Amino acid sequence: TAERPFTNELGNTENVMTMKGHFTDAHGATTPDYNLVTLYAKNHAMVYFIQPRKNISAVADNLSQIVQDYEGHKVQHFSNINLEVPKISIKNKLDLKDLLKNEMQISSFFTGLTFDKLTGKVPYVLATASQTATLDLNEDYAEGKAITEIGFRATAAMIPEEVHNIKIDSPYFIVIKDWSNIGLRRTVFTAFIADPNKQ
Repeated sequence: TAERPFTNELGNTENVMTMKGHFTDAHGATTPDYNLVTLYAKNHAMVYFIQPRKNISAVADNLSQIVQDYEGHKVQHFSNINLEVPKISIKNKLDLKDLLKNEMQISSFFTGLTFDKLTGKVPYVLATASQTATLDLNEDYAEGKAITEIGFRATAAMIPEEVHNIKIDSPYFIVIKDWSNIGLRRTVFTAFIADPNKQ
């Protein structure tokens, strides 16, 4: 980990704490519009780093499709990656009360519900509803594995795979998907990192 330059959303360059590692178990893709790198995380999660190369808004509008195209092998994959990515720690709390009440029109939770079998005829009113999401990306959660594979063929020498250098040194998206059996690869977290020093 060391300070390395990062160009934020406003085009200003500043130094941010950045991890650097060689990953043979990471996978990625590069298109004219974005760089994408995936890493396995704890608890059967897959972390996607998506760095727009041109238009941030176009990538934001198509984030789900970009991930689907990658998972469906519609873009060329590669592995054997030298990756530089800023250390981040994000904690976000979202108040769901207005969302439930206004947008989803579930007002009965806020006017009073009775749970006769549990509490008799005592009415309950939902006072708060919130969701908290936390993401810490540091050396404890991003470990590079060095894997040596040796193969033999009768008539051809093995050609080493090209090493791909990916520097996440400008605004990027993080998408985390649950890859456990229960999760069915659902998206559980999405964030846009415009400036790692201001989280």
